[in-house]
Amino acid sequence: MSCPSAFKIVSPTSVENLEINWENCALCQSKTQEPTIVPQKGKRFDKGIGYGTLARELTNARDVGFNPLQIDFDRLDDGSGIEQTLRTHQACWHKLCKNEYSKLKLDRWRKRVAPREEKPEASPRKTRRMDGDQSKTGEEDTCLFCDGMGGDLHTASTFAIDHTVRQYALKLKDSNLLRKIAGGDLVAIEAKYHKSCMTKLFHDARAAQKCDDETDISSFDSIALAELIAHIDEASSLQDTAPVFRLADLVETYRQRLIDLGMPPDIHVNRTRLKERLLLNCPHLTATKFGREILLVVDRDIGDAVIRACTADSDIMCLSKAATIVRRQIFENDYTFNGKLGRKEQMKSVPSVLLALVSMILEGPNIKDQLDRTKFQRNAGLTISQLLVFNCVKHASFNGHVQHNKSQETPLPIYIGLKLHSETRKRELVDRLHSLGISISYDRLLRMSSSVANRLCTQYERYDVVCPPQLRKGVFTTDQADNIDHNPSSVSAKDSFHGTAHSLCQHPDESNSDQIRSDALQFEDDSSQTKQVQQLPAKYTCIPAAQALPKAVHVPVYYGPVRTPTETVNMKEDRKLEYMWLEHQMTLCQEETQLCATDNASWAAYHASRHEDSPTAQTNVSLLPFFREKSTSVAMISHIMNNNAAATQFLNPGQTPVLTMDQPLYAVAKQLQWRFPNVYGEDKYVIILGGLHTEMAALGTIGDILDGSGWTDALTQADIATAGTCEGFLRASHVTKTRRAHQVTAAALYQLQQKAYWNSKEIENSDSCQTEEDGFMKWCAERSEMYPQFHYWQTKVLDFELTILQFVRSVRVSNFDLYIASQAELIPFFALDHPNYARWLPVHVRDMLSLQVQMSFVSSTAGHSLPRRQFGLSLPFHWTRHMNRSMHWLRATVELLD
Repeated sequence: MSCPSAFKIVSPTSVENLEINWENCALCQSKTQEPTIVPQKGKRFDKGIGYGTLARELTNARDVGFNPLQIDFDRLDDGSGIEQTLRTHQACWHKLCKNEYSKLKLDRWRKRVAPREEKPEASPRKTRRMDGDQSKTGEEDTCLFCDGMGGDLHTASTFAIDHTVRQYALKLKDSNLLRKIAGGDLVAIEAKYHKSCMTKLFHDARAAQKCDDETDISSFDSIALAELIAHIDEASSLQDTAPVFRLADLVETYRQRLIDLGMPPDIHVNRTRLKERLLLNCPHLTATKFGREILLVVDRDIGDAVIRACTADSDIMCLSKAATIVRRQIFENDYTFNGKLGRKEQMKSVPSVLLALVSMILEGPNIKDQLDRTKFQRNAGLTISQLLVFNCVKHASFNGHVQHNKSQETPLPIYIGLKLHSETRKRELVDRLHSLGISISYDRLLRMSSSVANRLCTQYERYDVVCPPQLRKGVFTTDQADNIDHNPSSVSAKDSFHGTAHSLCQHPDESNSDQIRSDALQFEDDSSQTKQVQQLPAKYTCIPAAQALPKAVHVPVYYGPVRTPTETVNMKEDRKLEYMWLEHQMTLCQEETQLCATDNASWAAYHASRHEDSPTAQTNVSLLPFFREKSTSVAMISHIMNNNAAATQFLNPGQTPVLTMDQPLYAVAKQLQWRFPNVYGEDKYVIILGGLHTEMAALGTIGDILDGSGWTDALTQADIATAGTCEGFLRASHVTKTRRAHQVTAAALYQLQQKAYWNSKEIENSDSCQTEEDGFMKWCAERSEMYPQFHYWQTKVLDFELTILQFVRSVRVSNFDLYIASQAELIPFFALDHPNYARWLPVHVRDMLSLQVQMSFVSSTAGHSLPRRQFGLSLPFHWTRHMNRSMHWLRATVELLD
């Protein structure tokens, strides 16, 4: 019989018996988009080493018959070896083709195709046995479960198998298996088992566990179903409701109850089977499909439910019609924000129909409630109405982005955005409120503010003067300057600011209180404008250099009539007003009734009740952009004076510029007046010493007098203030608190004097014909000469405190004569430890005494009124200090200056 011929199946991709194109891949001979590797052209220092690596891999593959690409190894060898042949022709190849012959794939191929070597016969195991155990000698290994000796036996080798087998044997109650494993641990006794037998044991144990679980589930299911039916019956028994049960809710309640009874949390409840069981046990229920929901209703309540549904539909239709009417009014409203935030503008931005609807929802439709709302002007309805208009859209957005129409921007969200940004300067907070529909966006806010700032800068450039547009022309104008020292304590603060503040204050009268500038800036919404703010005029921001002042101060002689302080007002007569307040205080303290608001116990309330306010126009104050330069420099003061003169002539032509400063700035300004009389002379500028700093210096001086007297201990023991606060009273750290502490001290000293006076009068039993007031004053003078301690508390403390209160009252009631006289009384107290005020306060008093003769307008414009306040701060300098404390003005102005 002849042998069959050998056939070879050739792959269609085989490259055997073909000449090699060395420009293509040397292995697959194909030209693809994959880059080829040419070791000879590499950048390594050992060029061509890749040929040796590939040659070794191909040689190893040829030796064992491994050829995944079916290449002809002989064609790669021209007689000089594979490596040399590849080098000679500068062969190239694909990386994937070379990886087919890598050592990793060669080793895998060997494991896959190499014949398995027959396992050598296992040598008999040598085991130790006890003398008494003769039964296992010569026996073959058997399966622990089936006692069979054939097949592939596995040896117990893990510690967990013993615990598992014992657990399953106990669950199945297999006494035979329990007897076999009673001798010890399965690993220790070298137990053998078939894998199939172990699997069968696991399946039997699982089946037994499932049977037990089904028994528990059946009992739990019955309990939960009974409780669910009881819940349905109880809800259906109520006469005033027509319950409708969603099947999804019942299924969830049923499942939660099963979990509470002990079932696993991932238990699944079949909805259809539960519905059928409920309908079977509750014949009065009917299942109805409503959309994708299944509802269970009681048969007797279907009619009532239909009636209620019709009624609800009618109410919904009414609401729908109301919403349509309100939305039409909102979109037809032609309001456009004009830069004003007053109540009238807010009312214009909201349709009357919407405001009426919101007011009825909040306060009821009763006509009396609506009349009361109109009378007291409640703001809740107007606020909500503005937010509704602001957030109203024609079509809902489904992408999650919040967009608002500019034509529906009401004053409220604009005000909230501006206020929040000025207080915090935080973009995240503004955008967060914007996403909630309460504020405009941060981007919109910057565009609005930059638009206003750019138009302001343009107006400043046109008029060649920095003057805010809200200031009126033809109104008496004063200027205030002060230093700014802003050291933020916030952890988010990045920088501090030390510079100079500058503000303008106007004091209108009845004739010009309603005047509005013809060039007043109007708000214009320009959608094409950017968020960049242009620079302020260079005339304002650039501070020219100035000549330094000499150290020696030369005060020019004043020629002309000058009044003395005693000619302005009688301080003793005016002090009777302070003693009247002290007497009023003592009377209230003697009464046992509780104080009320009408008693006017405090110093300010008492004088406010006696002061008759004449109707005056509201003062207008504007803060100008700040300067970063030091406020006490000569260049800065001269620059402020020049700007003050330009702004005053622009607003009120012909008026002498009036400038208010605190003591360090006042000293530099006065020296400039004396040094350059032709430019800054006293006939060209009126410089006023700031009243607030004068009061602070006076409070600090009396604190120096009281230091070590036990005054702070007395205040602490009387629970008037804490020990730390009382120490601050000595330095006047807080002006208002310190002033009140001295008011309490003056009242207490007066009451102690009165008590001692009446006691001494009873002892002396004098029958003098003089009045009680004259007698008390004479008694105080006598005791001051006799007792140094009495003299200290009478002259150094009480008289000083009353003088300070007279000065404060002169400022608040705009009493120019009292203002000069009280400052003249304060000068001697500054002579010891306050040389600056001891030097410059007399200069200021001299200027004011001569000014009243030279300038007739001083008596009528020295002070100004505050709106809605009877007894408040009136000197211009107080306005500057309070405005400078608003740090959001500082931040906004500094950013504009930058």
